[in-house]
Amino acid sequence: MSPTITDWPMFALHYGQAIPILIGAWIIGQDTSPGSLRTAFLAQPRRARLALTKYSISVLLVLPAAVLCIVGACAPLLLLNEVERGSMTPALTHLSWLLAYWVLIGLVSAGLTAFTRSTMWAVLPLSAWTLGLSDLLRSRLPALSGAMDQVFDDAYRGGINLSTGEFFSVAAQVLIVLAAGTAAWSRRDAHQR
Repeated sequence: MSPTITDWPMFALHYGQAIPILIGAWIIGQDTSPGSLRTAFLAQPRRARLALTKYSISVLLVLPAAVLCIVGACAPLLLLNEVERGSMTPALTHLSWLLAYWVLIGLVSAGLTAFTRSTMWAVLPLSAWTLGLSDLLRSRLPALSGAMDQVFDDAYRGGINLSTGEFFSVAAQVLIVLAAGTAAWSRRDAHQR
């Protein structure tokens, strides 16, 4: 079965996940290059506060990028009247859900970059996971249905009915990555002094 005109925006948005992944990694990854500036920067006090500020900046950059990408992908459907007039409210709910996912995946990317101190070791595995590996493995390992991208995918397809367990699963995954990234970044301060 060939894709219809309404499938193309979803393909674009699926592969567009690379944008928040790259933005989150870029914001944190700026401070991981070698040199004397890095050593001076890493030795500053209150490093955890700086990490939280960088996470906030990641969100502030991912939000407009996500809005532009989502509107850009869905605008042709609206222009071609492929979306029925009465279905705009569910469509807006789905788009806001997608926006939330992009923000969270950008934060996870930032947290992984802070933890690994490498943009490459954050971007490559996260991109491979979200752009296909997660879907392939889920068919073999049903326990992966609790992974963040799978929870959002299921909820997106099923009408945004997120259970309490799924909500806490996603929140825990994001908080663990951010806490690990912040802790690893802050601990390096003690070793630099």
